[in-house]
Amino acid sequence: MKKKEQFLVRTIGDSPVMMPYGETTLRFNGLIMPNETAAFIWEHLEQADSPEELAALLCEEFEVSPERALQDCRTLVSQMRQAGWIE
Repeated sequence: MKKKEQFLVRTIGDSPVMMPYGETTLRFNGLIMPNETAAFIWEHLEQADSPEELAALLCEEFEVSPERALQDCRTLVSQMRQAGWIE
């Protein structure tokens, strides 16, 4: 999967924050406060060709069932596509 928008993920305190940079700042003004799972998925999005591959990465990083990881990845990838953030 390929990112179309540019966001940096940084941790402020204990919380991840996504900040736009580059041309994305022309279309998006603000910060996103994703949970740890969503931040991980965004950071590893281009390492996977499918939600299934993302789910496998998620299972390696977190104690989560494969079914739950796949459900979360499919949901988030769908939302990112609808928002126009990924291809």
